[in-house]
Amino acid sequence: MKKEFEIITQLSKAQRQEFDKDLQALYLQCHNALNGKLEKLKDVTASINLLDQVFLKVTFEYDNTIKDTVKGKITALKKYNNKEEYLVALARDKVSLN
Repeated sequence: MKKEFEIITQLSKAQRQEFDKDLQALYLQCHNALNGKLEKLKDVTASINLLDQVFLKVTFEYDNTIKDTVKGKITALKKYNNKEEYLVALARDKVSLN
């Protein structure tokens, strides 16, 4: 996880804010889709475009079993070299879902 930690620490303040906002929005989307019956959620993978500057594929999990606190944990993180590589990966992922 050292490499993943370095990716996060190299984000600018604005990119980090966007990253945090995106992860919160994903949690809320999952929470709403499950009608609030979300205690633990594992292996959620999302492609994230941070301000059209940094392109990531993030796998994470959420744990809401401790009172009203939600804990999120990144379990895998990949940084794409550029937007083109990111878009190719997105297209490939969409095809694999069909």
